[in-house]
Amino acid sequence: MRTLKLLVEGETDKRLVEVLFQRLFHEVTIEIEPLGSKQKIRKYLANTTSNDLVNTAVLIDLDAFTVADASIEARRQMSEPSCLVFAAVPTVEAWLFADKVTAMAYCKTEHRRDIVNRLPSCEEIPYPNHVAKEVFPTKEDWPIIMANIDISVATARSSSLRSFLNGISEFFNISVDQVKESYARNISRDIFVNLLSEVTPSDTVLYRTMDGYQYTSEQMIELIRSGDHIGVEYATDVLRLARNLLAKQARREAGK
Repeated sequence: MRTLKLLVEGETDKRLVEVLFQRLFHEVTIEIEPLGSKQKIRKYLANTTSNDLVNTAVLIDLDAFTVADASIEARRQMSEPSCLVFAAVPTVEAWLFADKVTAMAYCKTEHRRDIVNRLPSCEEIPYPNHVAKEVFPTKEDWPIIMANIDISVATARSSSLRSFLNGISEFFNISVDQVKESYARNISRDIFVNLLSEVTPSDTVLYRTMDGYQYTSEQMIELIRSGDHIGVEYATDVLRLARNLLAKQARREAGK
């Protein structure tokens, strides 16, 4: 099994990400090293050979309009290294608010709960670190909150968290069910049901499981409506295909 060294900026980043890894990647070996700043991470990368960076990844804070923009800018700021580079948008602390219900549960006053309830999308929060200090003044609580967030909800609401966990999953060639489910949570079931109803005859075989069982369009519509895990898996596959097609088109346009 491969091992991974993850470079992060600060000690708080390490503590929060460490909790996520303990929950999702406890069967693999990941060393998290806080280097203190982006500049120090960039210097470390510049002084390390490509061969030594094969099992290295980077996670930095970066504010951008989209996660794709943040990823491009993060690689640029790190001088285009030969390792994986991820961006937490706008900061790792923002992920504390990706599952609002859990975040509110750890607010000890009504005023703090009201602040969290009124927050925009976690990736649109200005200065998440300052907000976290205001609503969770005991910093030792932050890893506890991260340990209790609903991963499927959080990754549905934070594209940068989902991208990061997906990247780590792909590095180790393992699957994280909570992240897979987040794709299907992002889009209403009605959209998939209407799409299937519009373009596929009811008796068309749409999906085959590994054990050879077949599902028709009519059956899949019912599975999606009911929230069955087979319906969620199918919706996830459709969304992943759409994402890959969009990414391919974006790369093609960028190469023109």
